[in-house]
Amino acid sequence: MFRSLVVSFFLLLFIGCGDNLDEGSPDSTTPIVYTEVNGQLIDGYIKNATVCLDLNLNGLCDSDEKITTSDNNGHFKFTKIVKSDKFVSLISNGGIDT
Repeated sequence: MFRSLVVSFFLLLFIGCGDNLDEGSPDSTTPIVYTEVNGQLIDGYIKNATVCLDLNLNGLCDSDEKITTSDNNGHFKFTKIVKSDKFVSLISNGGIDT
């Protein structure tokens, strides 16, 4: 069964906030701090759904936004997300209700 879910989080489970530092661009003196975002799609578990971080809040998965797929238990994970306090929306489309 295919379903579409649009879920907005006021906090997107910023897990792994053990600050991983990257040097950033060569001319940058401020390091970039990365984090992970992960979660689970449920209505039963939703596998093989397309999941994206809607950073501009337009309700779409744009090409410049992070996109991943949920596993058999509905889990998804985004890595190397620039750590930010910005409100974002999580969008999922399709998938199979297991």
